[in-house]
Amino acid sequence: VIFRYDSDLASNKTFYTDSNGREMLERVVDKRGPSYPDPYLMSEPIASNYYPITQLASIDDGDVE
Repeated sequence: VIFRYDSDLASNKTFYTDSNGREMLERVVDKRGPSYPDPYLMSEPIASNYYPITQLASIDDGDVE
């Protein structure tokens, strides 16, 4: 199952996912960890932004969550 959300929240491309049932992880669209070369050229921009979610996802802009 794949969900795509569109919102007016000013989240700065940041959202949170629950990947193991215990903690929320911060995710940033198109951002990669330190093990990827800089600048990282994404050949699969859609596939590189899929994240496993076991229970919930959250978007927060500081005022609305």
